[in-house]
Amino acid sequence: MLFESELLDLIAQESGIKPDALKAANGLMSTGVLDSFSQVTVITFVEEQIGGEVPPSDLTFENFD
Repeated sequence: MLFESELLDLIAQESGIKPDALKAANGLMSTGVLDSFSQVTVITFVEEQIGGEVPPSDLTFENFD
């Protein structure tokens, strides 16, 4: 999937972790892979890709983990 690949690349760029290692990561937020600033970058990317807003109810710690 192109979207998944681009998203992994973005998270890798934000975190400094290689995309292959991200697939095995457990908990992007709880392990510190993503911080709140990176989270905003990811949300913006997803919204641009889907052409709409991510509902606030979906922006939970658990969903990012």
